[in-house]
Amino acid sequence: TTSDNDLSSLLNHRLLDSFVAKNALRSTPSLASAWSIFKTLGKKNLHFSYDTEMLHAFATVLAKFQRSSELKSLIGIVNAGKFGQVQFSFMNLMNLYATAGDFDSVLKTWDEYRCSGEDKKGCTESYNIVMQVYMCSGQDSEAVQTFDQMINEGGIPNSRTFTIMIEHLVKLGDLDAAMMIFKTLPLMRITRTLKHYSVLIEAFVDAQRFGEVKTLLAEMKADGKFPSRRMLEPLKCMREAGFEQETEELLREMLPDERIKDISMYS
Repeated sequence: TTSDNDLSSLLNHRLLDSFVAKNALRSTPSLASAWSIFKTLGKKNLHFSYDTEMLHAFATVLAKFQRSSELKSLIGIVNAGKFGQVQFSFMNLMNLYATAGDFDSVLKTWDEYRCSGEDKKGCTESYNIVMQVYMCSGQDSEAVQTFDQMINEGGIPNSRTFTIMIEHLVKLGDLDAAMMIFKTLPLMRITRTLKHYSVLIEAFVDAQRFGEVKTLLAEMKADGKFPSRRMLEPLKCMREAGFEQETEELLREMLPDERIKDISMYS
């Protein structure tokens, strides 16, 4: 087809570099598109060579589309030296397997990481990934043990550690415990992120506990944070429940100007 020919011509251009190819892969709308780009580069562009970022971008696409078997095949080929010195780190692998939903491979890689001597206790993010895997699998006691292990081995919990905890407590319906952790963060010198606010505001709106939502909105404003798109629907629900004054300013800034009827004609 014409589009296939155009793609082939573009990917075969002598000035194409890995930065452009990497971002083209990451923005592909489907796995088929990603495969097409990846294969075309390997077959037709004699000027192109795969680097770590390029291969990692393709692995991320495979993980995003939950193609665990293809992901493992790619990792095996890379580790076998097919692409020269390119290698995936243990943390790369843990993130990729977690994204793909291959939790057994995450835990296997975690064990290999700790036995490798590369970093005996593991970095904070590795504990975070394992905690999240256990929580997604419904293994709450193992998740708690992993957190204890992090502390006992000298790891320092970061903002994402507590994001995982808050999200899990919200999922379990224990909003008070989630809020308690959130309130404790400044005492531990942990930055309260927009993700923390988004998760809690959405949960408290769903529970129709608007008093807590008002408190969170006030604290968010004091922290200098602007609501994310994720908060739009919860804020609309809150306005419909009668809290117009509390939501008016935020919604006015988030919603398009009413004078703009249709922006498609300008694109």
